[in-house]
Amino acid sequence: MWAKDAANKCSEGRRLPRTGNYRAAIHEFSAAITLEPDHWTAYFHRSEAYRNLRMEEQAAADLARAEFLMRLVRQEAAEAGLLQMVP
Repeated sequence: MWAKDAANKCSEGRRLPRTGNYRAAIHEFSAAITLEPDHWTAYFHRSEAYRNLRMEEQAAADLARAEFLMRLVRQEAAEAGLLQMVP
C-alpha cells in the first residue's frame, strides 16, 4: 500500500513543475521518500526541482542518493538473473 501511495506522490510531484510549482513538487517527492525511503525516482526528480530553484547542494545530494539507489536496484536485478550487470 505504501508503495502505491509513494508512486502517487511521485506522479503528482512530476506534474507540478510543469506549472513552475517546484516547492510543491519537492513536498510531494519528500512525501514519497518518507513513505518509501528507497524510491530512487523520487530522489532523482526532487533533485531536478531543487536544481530549478538553484538549491545546488540539495540537488547534488539527492542526485547522488538516486544514483546509489539505482545501482542497488540494478545489482539486485542482476543477482536475481533478471539482467546482466553493466558497469
